[in-house]
Amino acid sequence: TRQARRQPPRPLTNLELGKVRRVLLISNTALGDTLFSTPAIRALKERFPAWELEVLAHRVFGDLLAHNPHVGRIYTYPGRNRRLLALARDLGRQAYDLVIILHGNDPEATLLAHLTGSPYIIGSAGSPLAFAYSAAVSPAGPFEHAIERRLNFVRLLGADTSDKRMDLYLPPGETDRAAAILREAFGPAPPLLMAFHPTGSDPYKWWPAASFVELGNFLYESYRASLLIISGKGDRPQAEAIAADLAGPSLVTGGRFPLLTVAAMLS
Repeated sequence: TRQARRQPPRPLTNLELGKVRRVLLISNTALGDTLFSTPAIRALKERFPAWELEVLAHRVFGDLLAHNPHVGRIYTYPGRNRRLLALARDLGRQAYDLVIILHGNDPEATLLAHLTGSPYIIGSAGSPLAFAYSAAVSPAGPFEHAIERRLNFVRLLGADTSDKRMDLYLPPGETDRAAAILREAFGPAPPLLMAFHPTGSDPYKWWPAASFVELGNFLYESYRASLLIISGKGDRPQAEAIAADLAGPSLVTGGRFPLLTVAAMLS
């Protein structure tokens, strides 16, 4: 913090877009945040196709960007441990012309952005470290969608898109692998296949398990629906408890499959 105050970044108005070559995008928080960032990444690459876009992503959710054609190298955020110093040294050797922090709730992101040595940093005005940014972006209002908030970062550079859909690219063969898993669980053609995602990052966001059971049994009795129940390893017990009370067939992912395989199952 003291170093950032002594050496504040240059104002964004000084940035010569024609001289930019390498850009680091920081999106190292949750799964949803990673996907919410993809329209902004696409808009930036479409506006500046010669720019090399690299991403600092969550160690698990960075897989969601692994096959994204708009992204070059992906760095893995290791968490708050000793490996953070090695990451900072590596990023400092890359000579980024610009760093964009696509979220505002992680102070380590600002630290890493500053340690890259980039003269220009764009970040959220809601960050307590916003003084370290070349430009700090405020949301238009409390109900502005997270995709729009991320697009606001690149709109400062003249990049935008009318297509607000999120991007998720699957590797070759992933859909076939997912289809084989679903055939083994449900047979060749269940009358109806639906997915439940009963948990989330915090229990206060969860619909009651009994409600999922009631809905699942209604769907089976009315439509003979089979259910794919999405969960991670940590919330597998809750998902399996729901599955145990369902009348029809179900499959709990439970952290047993790679993230992109689960995405292919949903596709």
